[in-house]
Amino acid sequence: MLITEKMNRNFEQLNANERIILDQVIKNKKQFHNLTINEFAQKNLVSKSFVIRLCKKLGFSGYSEFKYQLKNELENTNTQQTTQTIMETTNDDLNETLRLINTEKINELTQLLSQAPHIYTYGTGYGQRTILEDFKRGLISGQRIVTSLPTSVELRLYSEIMEKNDILIVVSMRGRVENIKNTLILLTKT
Repeated sequence: MLITEKMNRNFEQLNANERIILDQVIKNKKQFHNLTINEFAQKNLVSKSFVIRLCKKLGFSGYSEFKYQLKNELENTNTQQTTQTIMETTNDDLNETLRLINTEKINELTQLLSQAPHIYTYGTGYGQRTILEDFKRGLISGQRIVTSLPTSVELRLYSEIMEKNDILIVVSMRGRVENIKNTLILLTKT
C-alpha cells in the first residue's frame, strides 16, 4: 500500500504536524528517501521518537520499513516517468516522420512500381537484405514478383538483361556502394 493510501486510511489518528510532515515527504520523495532517521528528524525539526511513532501510526514496523516503501514508490515513479518519456519521444518521432513524408513522391513511386516490367533488389549486407525481403513480402499482395540479387556478381550479370523501365532498388548502409559503383553507373546509362 502506498504511503499516501496509508496516510488517508489513518488520517483521523494523525495530528497537524504529522500531516504536514507526511505531505512534505510525499511531495519531495527524492529529498527524503536516503535520509537516516536522525537526518529525517533533524530536517523536519522533530525527535527520533516522533518519527518512529509516525511510522507506526501508518502501519510500518519502524523507520526502515517506511524508508524502504518510500524508495520503492520513488523507483516506480521514475519507471513511469521513463516510460512516459519514451512514449512521448516515439510519438514525436512518428509525427516528424509523417511530416517529412512526401505523399506525391510516394504516389509517384507506387505508380512506377506497379508499371515496372521487373523489380530487382540488392542489399549490400545482411541487414539490408533482410529489409528488402520484408519489402518483397509486402509486394506479394500486389501480385508483383521481385527478384532478389544476393551478390554483386549476380547484380552485374542481371544488369546486362535489365530493361529501361525495370526498377532496381539498392539498400546500403550509409550509401556505401563502392563494390557495385561501376555496375550502377552502367545501369544509369541504359
